Amino acid sequence: GIVKKIDDALLNKFNKKDGCGIKLTAPDDILAYAYLFKNLEFENKFEDLNSNPISFKDGIKAQTFGIKKYSYEIAKQVKILHYNNDDDFVLQLESKSKNDEIILAKIEPKETLLSTVDYVFEQIKNKKPISLEKGDVLKIPKFDFDIFKKYSELINRDFLNKNFEGYFISDAFQGIKFKLDEKGVVLKSYAGIIGVKSMSGPLGTKKLIFDKPFLFCLKEKTGKYPYFVMWVDNAELMLKK
Repeated sequence: GIVKKIDDALLNKFNKKDGCGIKLTAPDDILAYAYLFKNLEFENKFEDLNSNPISFKDGIKAQTFGIKKYSYEIAKQVKILHYNNDDDFVLQLESKSKNDEIILAKIEPKETLLSTVDYVFEQIKNKKPISLEKGDVLKIPKFDFDIFKKYSELINRDFLNKNFEGYFISDAFQGIKFKLDEKGVVLKSYAGIIGVKSMSGPLGTKKLIFDKPFLFCLKEKTGKYPYFVMWVDNAELMLKK
């Protein structure tokens, strides 16, 4: 009955009528499944800056949104949480959601993704946000991708957990659909693993341009860690100009 429970929950919480799309073959199969959906729409659309695209570090031009001509209604959606210079800063974009934070950090990466996240949140802790001012420039690349990955390196490996002796992993997968543009952020993420019984501070005008590697985070305000983190090191997943 676990697949029906998951399908009912997807329908009730997300209005997802096609369910998880998983079929188990035996009554004693086990399944773990996670699903996340967020639609964080901006109150006021940012400017479409495709006529002035970002040239990322590898020279690829990416479709762009942000602020070129100052507008208070748009600028109030941007909080500068940390600023050393035009290559070292952290921003928060405000959406209609009062429970979610959209954070972008143009910084040097640390040794791991987790230590990079920790560094960013340490930099913005207890700091008073700075507002965007006239003359400041904001340019952010657009993203729109849908990636599915099957973790073949895990398949057919035995579970080592107590009380799961005799089970092996028959399938492990993850899908991420992500869109970021002048309208807002849309994120859909799902993952599953199936086990079966084994046969065995600012100065002057700021140019806040994300043309070098940066960190992107989505976080609930009450959460300790983000529920989505992406380190952008190249233009592979950006919308190209």
